[in-house]
Amino acid sequence: MVNRSPRGRKRFFIGGILVLALALVGGAAFLLWNGNAKGSWRLNDAWRGQNLNHPGPVGGQMLDGAVAYLATAPKYDGSKVYPGGIPNDGTGVCTDVVWYAAKAAGMDLRDLVDADRRADPQAYAATAPEGETANPDIDYRRVRNLIVYFDRHAQSLTTDTTDVASWQPGDIVVWKEHVAVISDRRNAQGLPYVLHHEGNGILSRYEADILGNRGKVWRHYRLESLGAKLAGH
Repeated sequence: MVNRSPRGRKRFFIGGILVLALALVGGAAFLLWNGNAKGSWRLNDAWRGQNLNHPGPVGGQMLDGAVAYLATAPKYDGSKVYPGGIPNDGTGVCTDVVWYAAKAAGMDLRDLVDADRRADPQAYAATAPEGETANPDIDYRRVRNLIVYFDRHAQSLTTDTTDVASWQPGDIVVWKEHVAVISDRRNAQGLPYVLHHEGNGILSRYEADILGNRGKVWRHYRLESLGAKLAGH
């Protein structure tokens, strides 16, 4: 039998607590990752009030596109530029969620951003690093370029997250260096979750209740008018 001193017993106790805490965190991370990987990644709709979801046709299609893409459980990797622009190895970043969402609604943001940047390079030059040239394979995968494009062509809406009814499924929300698609499921206060891709770290998941607590919202867009314009040419 080991006869520990009071100090030794205290260290042993603290060590046990740390091991237990690590096990709990590791278990939670595994459950979230496993849920993401196997398709059980969507959050339960906690809102029990009147229906707040009224997406237009484009918003509904974008929602479906984002959900379908994230159901493939892409791994986060922003280190590569792919020929043709679209990741083909099961990886992706936050902007790819928006590309797949828009693509499902008939809008190819790769081509649209490239054409817009070439038509008005000065509009994009203000936020681009000095000497950067247009590259269709990466331009649409940069949040700063999406901001320029959507500022010019999409409907800009309130960034007030307390105005819960103004946030509709398929809308796009932008924070500093991150972009997401608004979900059709909401928390208990009626604020929608977001569909996004933000790395493979602990507690990271594809649908998250972060709209009201991730930090300052930079932009809020709706693409109904853009989709109608492109459909009508």
